[in-house]
Amino acid sequence: EYAMTGHLLIKSDVYSYGVVLLELLTGRKPVDLSQPPGQENLVAWARPLLTTKEGLETIIDPALKSNIPFDTVAKVAAIASMCVQPEVSHRPFMGEVVQALKLVCNEFDESTEPVSRSCSQEDLSNVVDCKLPRVSGELV
Repeated sequence: EYAMTGHLLIKSDVYSYGVVLLELLTGRKPVDLSQPPGQENLVAWARPLLTTKEGLETIIDPALKSNIPFDTVAKVAAIASMCVQPEVSHRPFMGEVVQALKLVCNEFDESTEPVSRSCSQEDLSNVVDCKLPRVSGELV
């Protein structure tokens, strides 16, 4: 965002976090010049596809589809979509993002078989460790 606008705001970190969520959901880099024209910028390509089930199904990393329920992926995608809103005032605060992800994590916990630990306050700083299944593959 800073590279595009030249402005650094408190919600710029929220935008950046949304980009990271999109990377995790799609398995793609934020900017990938090897992609077809119109798909090089992850946010510009993904944002309109996040609004429908069909669109979301086309952009989700296939590795996620077999490991995480679509409903959970859709909720994380909705959070990512809010984070990368072009208008700063339409983005949530980071605390709201954390709370939303915590809810998704708790719902995921309730829908899966028991595992060794549950979400805790310390997990909020590292949501990936919050009992979500590890996705194999290299993140670049």
